[in-house]
Amino acid sequence: MEMGQYLGDGCPKEMVQRSSVEIATRLVGLGPGSQVYRDACWPGDTLQHQMEMEKSQSACALVAACVARCLGDKHRLLKPPYYGRYDAFSRIEQIARDEDAWDVADSLPVPGDIVLMGTDVPKDHPNRMEIIRTWGTPGHAWICTEVEIDRDSGQTIFHSVDGGRRFIKKTSRKLRCIGNTNWLEDWTTRRIWGVMRVGKLKLDPDAQWCIPRPRNT
Repeated sequence: MEMGQYLGDGCPKEMVQRSSVEIATRLVGLGPGSQVYRDACWPGDTLQHQMEMEKSQSACALVAACVARCLGDKHRLLKPPYYGRYDAFSRIEQIARDEDAWDVADSLPVPGDIVLMGTDVPKDHPNRMEIIRTWGTPGHAWICTEVEIDRDSGQTIFHSVDGGRRFIKKTSRKLRCIGNTNWLEDWTTRRIWGVMRVGKLKLDPDAQWCIPRPRNT
């Protein structure tokens, strides 16, 4: 897929999904100290605010939002500035719900989809342990890039691109089914909160898909 294609107005969902994978993959290796990284996560904010946020924030949901934005999604929640906002995780779900692109808990992603898993629970929450048992913690967002079935074990493995507190990287997780719920194993085990189906997003027909580039200074 070449940059500059228009993905709105009836574009096949498979093309949107492939573009999502390519955008996410091109972000791998970016991290704190890179202006492209800052503009990907906190577009439109001042450099001072960007540098402040990159020191204090986990960027997993911000990277996911970047992919949606680069596909051509113009939802109001994606509009900068981001400084002083605390909706990085919830905005992914809200955007997907508003655009009829949300699949609920325990849905499984296909390549290109954005996944939310686990949840964040305040230490003083009265039902903290029950919530953690139900969902796992902390909350995390990632972009699915490949689904693999291990030939020997039959295990489903999801490959992804993940942001966080350091560099954007490739990650893999194993699917673990507990009853009727779907959990993912990496350094901890967290249940799938929901999936943004990027092939269903309402993309601006006048927006060409792109990857972040540093602003002109």
